Amino acid sequence: MLSVPEFSEIVGDIYESALEPSRWQHVVVRLCEVFRGIRADMVIVDGLKGNFELQLHHNYPQSLVEGLNRDFLLNPLSPLVLVHPLGDPLLSDETYGLAELKKSLYFQRNLQNIDVVDVMVLPLARKMTRGAMINISRGAAVGPFDQADSDVARLFLPHLQRAIDISGLLKRGADAEASLEAMLATMSAAAWIVAPDGTILHANEAAGAEAARGALLRVADDRLTAAL
Repeated sequence: MLSVPEFSEIVGDIYESALEPSRWQHVVVRLCEVFRGIRADMVIVDGLKGNFELQLHHNYPQSLVEGLNRDFLLNPLSPLVLVHPLGDPLLSDETYGLAELKKSLYFQRNLQNIDVVDVMVLPLARKMTRGAMINISRGAAVGPFDQADSDVARLFLPHLQRAIDISGLLKRGADAEASLEAMLATMSAAAWIVAPDGTILHANEAAGAEAARGALLRVADDRLTAAL
């Protein structure tokens, strides 16, 4: 069971990744752990050009990385990703069927000797013919994903999608920091952007009011701390 503090911590990591792209590797690893996966990746698919960009991966042997890049067009799940609703995780066993997937040339060439019984795809963004997603694979020891996993994934997806939009991963020249601060300014709830040491980088108007009230949090020396 995912605890509220753990969920909040991972959501914080997700929004940090919007401003610092190198943090996406950490986010993907954390999600893989939460969903008891054995490997995970983040990819961008271009349906028009028919290519595949493996942005980052966790626990992938080099042979699998090479195979995924080489055989992207053979993957029967790729077309589904470009039309699947962004708000819902896609489970390969439930949506396509593991038995059918095992018959595909893609599986036989790349996954035949790899421990995988299911893949959960988290659709992150779609711009025209391009899409970004995170894929998490499960092995035989844990078994396929279930409804409870999908429910937890739906909690993460809005934050992942917003972070991807802010980061401009599917578009060039986006002012990520300004976009995030603009989003916070529209929120009625208190929201801060803080550095690892607690130094406040940005706070919206509601955050200022909350800090002044001092019931739960307070500001001391430009740092956010718990109220005593």
